[in-house]
Amino acid sequence: MASITPALAETLAVFQDVREPLSTNEVCDALDVGRRSTYDRLDRLHEAGRLRSKSVGASGRVWWTPRDDEARTADGATPDDRGRRTAGDDGERDTTDDRAVPPALDAAPVGVATFDADGRLADASDAFAAHLGLSGAVTHERVAAVPLFDDDGERLDDPVDEVWTAEDADDASRFRRLRVGRDQERWLGVSTDGLEGGGVVATTREITAQVDWELEVTNAYAAAELELDEFRTRAVDGFAAVDAGGYVVDVDERFAEVTAGGGTPPDALLDQHVDTAFDALPGARDVVTTCLASDEPASSDGPIAHDDRSLAIEAVPVEHGASVYVRDVTEQVERERDRKRYARLVDALGEPIYEMDAEGRFRFLNDAAIEAMGYSREELLGSHVSIGMDEAAVEAVEEQLAATRDADGDDRLRTEFAVEPKDGEPYPVESRLALLRDDDGRVTGSAGIVRDVSERRERERELERYERIVETVDDGIYVLDDADRFTLVNEAFAAMVDESKADLVGAAASDVLDDAFVDQAERVVAADGDPPDSGRFQETVRPASGESFVADVLVSAFDFDGGESGHVAVLRDVTERVERERKIANQRARLEALNAVNAIVRDVATAAVEGSTREHVETLVCEALAGASAYSFAWIGAVDPHDGTVSLRTEAGVEDYLSDVTISTDSTDERGDGPVGRAIREGTVQTVQDAAVDPRYDPWREHVERYGFRSSAAIPITYEGTLYGVLSVHANRRNAFTDEERAVIERIGEVVGHAFAAVDRKRALNSEEVVELDYRVDGLYERFSVDVDAEGSITFEETVRVDDDELLVYGSVGEDAVDALHALVPAFDAWTSVSVIGSTDDGEESRFELRTSEPPAFSHAAAEGGYIDRATIEDGDSRILVHVPPEADVRSMTEAVRSAYPGAELVAQRQVSRPTASMSRLQRAVADALTDRQRASLEAAYHAGFFEWPRDVTGGEVAASLGVSPPTFSQHIRLAERKVFDLLLDGDRVTENRSVGDGDR
Repeated sequence: MASITPALAETLAVFQDVREPLSTNEVCDALDVGRRSTYDRLDRLHEAGRLRSKSVGASGRVWWTPRDDEARTADGATPDDRGRRTAGDDGERDTTDDRAVPPALDAAPVGVATFDADGRLADASDAFAAHLGLSGAVTHERVAAVPLFDDDGERLDDPVDEVWTAEDADDASRFRRLRVGRDQERWLGVSTDGLEGGGVVATTREITAQVDWELEVTNAYAAAELELDEFRTRAVDGFAAVDAGGYVVDVDERFAEVTAGGGTPPDALLDQHVDTAFDALPGARDVVTTCLASDEPASSDGPIAHDDRSLAIEAVPVEHGASVYVRDVTEQVERERDRKRYARLVDALGEPIYEMDAEGRFRFLNDAAIEAMGYSREELLGSHVSIGMDEAAVEAVEEQLAATRDADGDDRLRTEFAVEPKDGEPYPVESRLALLRDDDGRVTGSAGIVRDVSERRERERELERYERIVETVDDGIYVLDDADRFTLVNEAFAAMVDESKADLVGAAASDVLDDAFVDQAERVVAADGDPPDSGRFQETVRPASGESFVADVLVSAFDFDGGESGHVAVLRDVTERVERERKIANQRARLEALNAVNAIVRDVATAAVEGSTREHVETLVCEALAGASAYSFAWIGAVDPHDGTVSLRTEAGVEDYLSDVTISTDSTDERGDGPVGRAIREGTVQTVQDAAVDPRYDPWREHVERYGFRSSAAIPITYEGTLYGVLSVHANRRNAFTDEERAVIERIGEVVGHAFAAVDRKRALNSEEVVELDYRVDGLYERFSVDVDAEGSITFEETVRVDDDELLVYGSVGEDAVDALHALVPAFDAWTSVSVIGSTDDGEESRFELRTSEPPAFSHAAAEGGYIDRATIEDGDSRILVHVPPEADVRSMTEAVRSAYPGAELVAQRQVSRPTASMSRLQRAVADALTDRQRASLEAAYHAGFFEWPRDVTGGEVAASLGVSPPTFSQHIRLAERKVFDLLLDGDRVTENRSVGDGDR
């Protein structure tokens, strides 16, 4: 029969056709495997009942297969006598006496079935049916349908062909171990043998318990192997096993290497007798022989010398022989040899040396230690170390020893304490100790050497006093030799330059400090000072690593032993103090700047009220800014309408600043990307906090260096959307225009712009003569692509400013031009909406209100102190009348009109007189008395027809046009009416009313 596993089947096959028992060695030779492995296989077959065994001699054993009479069942019947059953064609039980399976076998635990030469079931016993889980009639088809699975759990495709019948009736018997049933929980052992004359007999046996046992044994064996491997690795250097006859049945590589020499494979020692295998190591052979003979553990009396090593051999009896262990104790032997040598050396040393046990009791002292303690050897040995130390010192040393014991590292330490001799005063000693451990790593005590350090302690105390002074101060201290190399530094200096003290000592000063600092220190030492060879200076220190800092430095010459010289320096970090002083200075400068700016604002406001000229205001502003300690110089420029460059109008604190530079307002020109150009284009304050590095000043880099300023601010001078110019302020400090100072400097532009506007208005109102500019635009509708009938007239009469960017324009339009008026709204970008609000007094035309943003021509006229007096469109052609002061720039005004109305032509320029003087004075008085809001409300209401009867518009409609609430409009209009009537009826009262403070109502 085949075996349970392939290895066991191979072993069982050795006994096929062998009638005599075989010894273990004979089976081993037949299998060509190790004796130990062979024995394990035979033993497992014996446990499974596949083999019989018997001891022979002292340690031998023979093996054989069971005979037929040993395989009888409990009732004594042999397989030839067992009963069988099968079903005929009708499925009934066949009880004839000539059955292939005798009825007596139905009660046997072994199942039997026969198959004919065609592979069909012939007969089967009850046990066979029960093993397959069948009840009732047993047919070929039912047997073939029983699911069978192999060891791997794979289901057999054709159980009859693969299990129940042999492929050739003359084949040797076969054995299979199979799982049966769909749950695969039961195991069957199936054997098949060919029958004479054809056919097969199959026997089955329930082996579920056996398989479970084998699995348990296999797991236990594997666990034992793992445990044994771990034991071998942890406890010994080599392992071998011999059987009871003294033959090697197992050996590991380390054992073979140690006992037979490097390179010897373990297989070379297998199956050899110990007399041969251990021939090179007679001591090991004797230990094994003794163990086998006495059945008691045996070991070598001492280390066995082998080659250049020392070995310890131990043999332990086991069930079938002995386990042999070898340990390499070369190191232990050498340590013992060293111990003896060091013992002799200790006796020769003059220093006190001692050894203590783990409890701190002396177990060895040399003569020098005895003498130092002042006690006899008998008094000291066995005594606790406290006999020569005070309690505090003992506790301190014990704590140090405990920390050393628990730490992962060296078992040595150095400590200091005071020795208290039997007679005499305590004195300080230094002790170097080492922990003593056994082979298991347990601390067994300590040993140490003691040295008197009284003189060294005194020197150290003196040095500590100086070091304490040097190290406890916050100031950095260093000493340089005559080669400018550091010989001493304290921790404070090391921290200042971001280096370690160890790295600094010996380093060149030029590798740590910048050359400027080193040179300055040397110059101070070399200069004649008081005291001589010393001095003080303040310098920014820029170390090679670490951050720069400002230091107050005291440096002095220093003489070394041996005649060499150098210098010592003390550095105090005053960065925070310098920064604090700088901040205070900046704050003071900023405060002065704020005061100066506020004073300028007041002066400009005063100048505007007093009726000063633009030139006076510009000069006042520039001189006030340049005279303030916070600023260096200031200038005001205007935009040249021809080329877009900035021309100088006024400057202070500097001469001809723009004489050799060009500043543009063109965004595509790099000279237009500076703060002045951007301020003009964007209408916002532009600041540069550090002109030395700001790329916006790259086109004028030499200019910056020549005039030496660090910060600048460009402030557009504007009022109600009109740009009058740009104010540029320069300071010799960085970050001059931030936060509050920027906000105040920005206010200057607004105040100056307001002053310019006030000056221009007063100039225009005070002048009895104005220049009237008459512009004509032919074919206005065609020029702006307005597709309407050109007939009819549109007149633009009055303009009311609602806010900085929005105007209301009032006029009249003929009935035939209303559509044209509405069609013009999308043609002009500035126009927002237009609405007809009523009729003229004669009823022939309609009045309209146009909402628009400020057109360029209007802005330019206002900037020149003038205004658009009247504009008309008659049958598609437009006329525009502009009144400006006599000194106004007519050319720039014309360019502004042409920019807004392409094709405009100046057809006339004439000097005209204003209305009568009394009317002019009244108009000026009204302009002075009313606030901007009151004037806008009054003019809007007047031109919208609010004062007509019946009214053309309601107060709510006027309020909506102005973007205010009706109550607010009513308040503005009442106050405005009262002031106008006061002026007409009692000119003195308006001053009183104005002084009450209408604000911006």
